[in-house]
Amino acid sequence: MSAAEIEVPSPQEDFYQHVNKKWIEDPENAIPPEYSSWGGFLKLHDESLKNQIQLLNEIQEKQDRSVDEQKLAMIWDAAIEKFRQWDTESSDDATNKANYQPLTDELTQLTTILRSGEGNRIERLASYFGYAAQYNIRHPLDFDKGSDLTSSMDVILDLSAAGLSLPTRDYYFEDEFESQRKLFQQHLSNVAKIMNDCGIELEPEFESKVFSFQCDLAMIRMKSDQRRLYSEYYTNTSLERFITEIDSLNSLEAKLENYPEEMRKIAPYSEEEKKVLSQFMEKLYGDLNLRSIMKENYEKDYNGTADEERLHRMAVFDGDYFRRLFRILFDDENESRLMAYLQYNVITGVRFYCTKALDEEFFDFYSRQLSGQKEQKSTEKRTIQRINSWVGELLGKIYVAKHFSPDSKVAVERMIDTVLEIMKESLQKNDWLTEPTKQKALEKLAKFTKKIGFPDKWKDYSRLTFSEGDSLYDIRKKIIAFMFQRDFLEKLNTVKDLTEWHMTPQTVNAYFSPTNNEIVFPAAIIQPPFYSVTKETIDFEYDASNTDSIDVCLAANFGGIGAVIAHEITHGFDDQGRKFDGDGNLVDWWTEEDAALFKAKTELMGAQADLYEFSVTNDEGNVVTHKMRPQLTMGENLADLGGLSLGKQALLHHLKGKDDESIRAALKILFISWANVWKFKASDELRVQRLASDPHAPADFRGNLLKNIDEFYSLFDVKEGDKMFIAPEKRVVMW
Repeated sequence: MSAAEIEVPSPQEDFYQHVNKKWIEDPENAIPPEYSSWGGFLKLHDESLKNQIQLLNEIQEKQDRSVDEQKLAMIWDAAIEKFRQWDTESSDDATNKANYQPLTDELTQLTTILRSGEGNRIERLASYFGYAAQYNIRHPLDFDKGSDLTSSMDVILDLSAAGLSLPTRDYYFEDEFESQRKLFQQHLSNVAKIMNDCGIELEPEFESKVFSFQCDLAMIRMKSDQRRLYSEYYTNTSLERFITEIDSLNSLEAKLENYPEEMRKIAPYSEEEKKVLSQFMEKLYGDLNLRSIMKENYEKDYNGTADEERLHRMAVFDGDYFRRLFRILFDDENESRLMAYLQYNVITGVRFYCTKALDEEFFDFYSRQLSGQKEQKSTEKRTIQRINSWVGELLGKIYVAKHFSPDSKVAVERMIDTVLEIMKESLQKNDWLTEPTKQKALEKLAKFTKKIGFPDKWKDYSRLTFSEGDSLYDIRKKIIAFMFQRDFLEKLNTVKDLTEWHMTPQTVNAYFSPTNNEIVFPAAIIQPPFYSVTKETIDFEYDASNTDSIDVCLAANFGGIGAVIAHEITHGFDDQGRKFDGDGNLVDWWTEEDAALFKAKTELMGAQADLYEFSVTNDEGNVVTHKMRPQLTMGENLADLGGLSLGKQALLHHLKGKDDESIRAALKILFISWANVWKFKASDELRVQRLASDPHAPADFRGNLLKNIDEFYSLFDVKEGDKMFIAPEKRVVMW
């Protein structure tokens, strides 16, 4: 079917489809087999990967490489060599033994520590968790560093839940994910068979033990929408008080509703249990050398000494999880199930460094069956992704030198300044906030910082060294050990480095950091369809009449990168961002009256999200309906709406003095640009997964959020009775 033959809905029926259906139905825009979805973001991502591959190829051809280029080349060479080995893989025993050496070494390490190491079982378990933390092997405790939520310039130790394989808690228990659970169990059986065929011994009944243990862990985890409410379940404590005050660590009250009635009450820890917990945690602290490192860092960064409480600060997220977790871990009857679970985690972490068969099995389950991706990415793209996850800024420095224009940075900075000014005006003219809250909001906005393109200070990789002949697995262990030291241990109890970025420049994305009160726009997102320099690069159709006196690119850009900029700014005032002040501290600066009005507006947004459904037919021929989770997507939906509203206001600011027809033409382009940005197609499997786990709403919902904007109705003649119509009192109007 040609584009001309595709029946396109009217803007009154479905604006997103009106703008994008021809693109969606065009065979040229079919989802590539190496992706599970396709759209504006993914096309840019793919182009960025290709550009990075070209950079690595150029480095390979250089005779005189810099130190950084040599490190990139060594990773590239080792990865390509691993793929080459797969292409010539033999099935003989000697080859298999060599290929599985990284895995057998790690499984031996696990067994040796847990079953033959020094100390009792509790101390041995702590020793292994310490080892796993250092080498990024998944386990149920996640030590990290982060800003103290109440003193944001302080970087402290964080402890949170981790260790599940499936996307969310719901996958383990809800009826809508029954088929995915069966696929997971089959995957575990497949892994066990591969291990058995190559002579690697796992725990008896490996498959059932891994699954049942993960179900136990999933039971005590929060649901995906509950996890967003971190201000309600974190506790600022210390290494010592985590143990002594285990019973009083904060948790989300609503989480109790996740449990069967008989599990909701939990007995306080006895003195004997606290003694065992102390034995475990002190061994873990000691193996990671946390006390001395935290003391040393504090005295260096804060120029003085402090008491134990200050020296050994720690933030714990979800006290209920840890109260229940340790009883599971310390129960001797769970020892074999725990071992099987940890064996699977080791296999998961090392799978890429063994055989093609093992790698393909993990791809088949996690990417093909859970996400709908038909083929693995090319050797080069997979290698680039690995480089980005390990040494992304090494490559980023080279990327921006070739693929980012200083002119683009200047232009985007102007757009950011415009949107910030528009947000300021919106707050000043706001008709639903009281004056005290309005002033606090303006103070916060005035403290926003912006980062565009690439970091002013690049991360230092000078201490990362490789040796000639290092295998890819050797390189991986060196990089992980280096990152654990530089990015974790050396950061604890330090003053935050505000120059640091949490995305690479070659990432097609943007973010707002509530604890930094900053908005960040990497270089790779500053291009079409988000940012156009000329009319020729605008990738959607629009009516060119009445556009002679307007800047068409400006109108398109305020519906694209301008709305993305405004989206990130609005995150500072969404349902979670509004809880932080201008210094990035968790402070309630809202009057009770304003908080109630804000909640009422979020309920209107939640009601719109609650109507969204997606149905699929499972393997048994049954129709399964999946719904959007309103609280999971609340922050992103509010930011989308704020982005669109502020983008519109910013464009109108530039259109002052223009005639009505020119203004209408420009606004139409902005709205079309907004819907075009979100054009997207995905496999059914990925759509299901994202509804359960992604805080972003589906693309068609995002594109149609403009039905909350009053001007949309007059511009596109939308009336009561049309599918795009929302009654004025039900529209969400905030900024």
